[in-house]
Amino acid sequence: MLAALRQQRPDLLILDQVLPECLGSALLQELRREGHSFPVLMLSGWGEAADRVVGLESGAQDYLAKPFLFKELALRCEQLLRVANLSPVAPSSHEHALLLGSVTFWPHLGTLHVAQEPAVSLSRGESSLLLALARSPGRVLSRTQLAHAVGSLVDSASSRSIDVRLGRLRRLLERTSKGTLTIETVRAQGYVLSLIPTPAEAQGE
Repeated sequence: MLAALRQQRPDLLILDQVLPECLGSALLQELRREGHSFPVLMLSGWGEAADRVVGLESGAQDYLAKPFLFKELALRCEQLLRVANLSPVAPSSHEHALLLGSVTFWPHLGTLHVAQEPAVSLSRGESSLLLALARSPGRVLSRTQLAHAVGSLVDSASSRSIDVRLGRLRRLLERTSKGTLTIETVRAQGYVLSLIPTPAEAQGE
């Protein structure tokens, strides 16, 4: 596969989680770091929710547990190929830094920076979620919109992958910003990125 990727780009990669020498999720992370952006459907005999989250966090657009019907696999592949050109929210190498209060977010690098502090790294999924929220300041984004932002075709109503990613991102943002940057839940609507003024800023207003 690695040799083939040096010759041409596939329209779709179907990747098993259990490979002879490594896990498919580890290989996929490496492919994403190298800049390969083609859609990936991960197959695995590991079907627990945590296993699916690992696959999606590694950069897969969809995850199918074994055993499965061939028709289901074919339909999922068709759906991935249909949306491949719709391009979910994804940073480009020319994406400018976004200033979120005291935190600077570099989408292409997937890092958060605060003056005089070490950079904080985000996973691909976390970075895509933050980019979607940061590009829509003050706007409430639904679970479906956030699922599209990370390129996931898993049903957002039944999957906990968005909840897991949001939970991790919330903790990173609140820790990095010291509580001034958070993701708020708007009941029955979705989520919004909020910048909370510091006491000094609030007093100045």
